[in-house]
Amino acid sequence: MMEKRTLIAIALSIAVLLIWQFLVLGPQEARRQAAQQERQARLEQEKLQAPAAEPKTEEPPPQAAAAEQARGNAALRPPAAEAVPEETIRVATPLMDVLLSNRGGAVKQITLKGYKADNGTPLVLAMPEPGGEFPLFLHTNVPDINKALNGSTYAVRGGDLALDDRRPEGTLTFTLDQANGLRVEKRLTFHQNRYQIDVGVRVEGGALKGQGYEILWGPGLNAAAANDDEPKHGEPAVFLDGKLSSPQPAGAAWQERQGKALWAGIQSKYFVAAMIPRSPVSAVVVRPAGEKRYSAGFEIDGRDLGVAKEFTLYAGPKELQRLRAYDVKLERVVDFGYFGFLGRPLQRVLAFFYRYSHNYGLAIIIITVLIKLAFYPLTNKSLASMKKMQSLQPRIKELQERYKGDRQKINQEMMGIYRQQGASPISGCLPMALQIPVFIALYNVLLTDISLRHAPFLLWITDLSKKDPYYITPIIMGASMFLQQKMTPTTIDPTQAKMMLMMPVVFTFMFLNFPSGLVIYWLVNNILSIGQQLLVNRKLQESAPTT
Repeated sequence: MMEKRTLIAIALSIAVLLIWQFLVLGPQEARRQAAQQERQARLEQEKLQAPAAEPKTEEPPPQAAAAEQARGNAALRPPAAEAVPEETIRVATPLMDVLLSNRGGAVKQITLKGYKADNGTPLVLAMPEPGGEFPLFLHTNVPDINKALNGSTYAVRGGDLALDDRRPEGTLTFTLDQANGLRVEKRLTFHQNRYQIDVGVRVEGGALKGQGYEILWGPGLNAAAANDDEPKHGEPAVFLDGKLSSPQPAGAAWQERQGKALWAGIQSKYFVAAMIPRSPVSAVVVRPAGEKRYSAGFEIDGRDLGVAKEFTLYAGPKELQRLRAYDVKLERVVDFGYFGFLGRPLQRVLAFFYRYSHNYGLAIIIITVLIKLAFYPLTNKSLASMKKMQSLQPRIKELQERYKGDRQKINQEMMGIYRQQGASPISGCLPMALQIPVFIALYNVLLTDISLRHAPFLLWITDLSKKDPYYITPIIMGASMFLQQKMTPTTIDPTQAKMMLMMPVVFTFMFLNFPSGLVIYWLVNNILSIGQQLLVNRKLQESAPTT
């Protein structure tokens, strides 16, 4: 009975896990194609329209200026002398191209050279909506001040940069000086071989009158950096007091002033833009920026006006080695689930085998074989115990008929038979249960590791992070699971056994839209389990006494 309950519990647990993943990660093909076409069309339209759609700073009428003077809030908008055309500055490094605008002194576009969008074009990580805020914008609670901070054209010290071995680092400085005393300086330093921008901000004077301001990344990420199975513009991510969270305010901004915030940013499945404060901040902030879009960053206290605030911006892929180098738990954006303590070393082992095989599909097969070998003795013991329990079923059924209605007597006699034959229900389940955390950890690694993105295997499988386009591997996986179930010893009654045989069918339908890397892992594991069951059955048959 204990074995029956445990087996059913394990099966249901895995089913719940996979059903959840299916609902999150398995959109219909028509929806996927439609979303991809929509993204591509919008990106092309933005490229054509963006230069002409930049908002111009308009001079308010003299009457309005006089009224503001009377209220002590004079000259918030830039004077007519500052109404210069928008200028775009380009920074090229071996890893990325960055376009910056003197409107607001902020980022206009970030293109990652080493990564492609699904349509094969270079991946644009940041591309604001036409007329919207640019990443690294400043925010206050006064709309007029926000227009001055983000709509004004800044003076630029420095020009286009091309970083390489001869010039590994370069700095641009954007400065805004207004007649009312409002002064802003943004200093951006770029590095040759990093997805990093060092940001220095100093704001002082004007009509701020001691109130603070916020520096934010957003809104969101470009839709091309997201997958079909996740929010189109990314989710906020905050690491506060040792915990990773994703606050998603619907109305007013979310703020947290207590505790130590190591970083805040926006993430998609494989990419992240995160700001790391290098000087004290007042609060971590997440602001809604439209439907399912967010900006994230930090608040600077009004008492720090005129004080330069330093940040490190990481805007790039979720490559664990790069993220760990910042030593602020930024690698936690790669979520390996509850068994992350197992997932992280498994990811390193997977990367190790890739270095020698040069194929992540082969690396998945190798690591699956090694895990199976590591658990070989435990699995053998489990299968042998289950086989022995199965052989005792006729005697158990006889007991149940003989002492029908006397549960206590049946249990006593059953335990006597188990002791006499050296069988134990627990010995069959425990070794299998010990393997489940490892399997789930590897499952999550294959689900989240950016290395599998656009990584080919062989023949028709050209992207291990996408589903099998012809559904061949999921169908073979389902067939192998069915065969494995038929071969595995069981003590459940025939009705329950028939219900369990539905599991391969359910799993096959769920795996149809799963990443092919996951399907390969599950298929290889099933094939190895079938081979091990054959060996165990042969060994038990050879050791059985002859009559």
